[in-house]
Amino acid sequence: TDHYMNLSFPISLLLALTLLIIIALCSYSSWNKMSICRHPLTAAVLLVLFAIVNGIEGTWALGLQHSWTMNVIVVLLLFSLGLAITHKVQKTASKALCLPTRKERAQLWLRKMPFLLLHSGAFLVLFGGFFGAPDKEDGQVLLEYGKPTHIAYQANGEMLPLPFDIQIDTFYINYYPDGRSPKQFTTRFTIHEIGETVDE
Repeated sequence: TDHYMNLSFPISLLLALTLLIIIALCSYSSWNKMSICRHPLTAAVLLVLFAIVNGIEGTWALGLQHSWTMNVIVVLLLFSLGLAITHKVQKTASKALCLPTRKERAQLWLRKMPFLLLHSGAFLVLFGGFFGAPDKEDGQVLLEYGKPTHIAYQANGEMLPLPFDIQIDTFYINYYPDGRSPKQFTTRFTIHEIGETVDE
């Protein structure tokens, strides 16, 4: 999409590092001021908004998934999750320092581990998906028997040149015993790269 083109590498990397730095600075500067950002209710509201936008997009395909509104929701959700994770780590570490034995400290961290794993997993999935998406390009290739092509078409109709030629050689359809319902599609095609041919 158009706005993603402005957020591709290396800009996406700089934005990702900036977000991580802001989370770190906010986490260790003033907990009272940032408590609302890491509050579970804040994350819940953002998740509901995230689900609503995806539901609308899945029904009417308005392009909301690639809008600045969705970007803001995801960034705020990442910020909230990041603050929640760092706060939990800091709070647990402070409590662990007050415990007399190593066993008690280990038990404390084990009790907090489900929270940390769940929130860290959600953070990593959102983080990778959001900052990695700008460098992804989707397209469809129209193939005909024996005719190689190196052009794909994006959803908006624009042509996307490929760094190789692809050619369909054979195409089979296996049916269930009723003879009407397709069971399996089998395709053999050839990819012509620079200086070599790779069969698939």
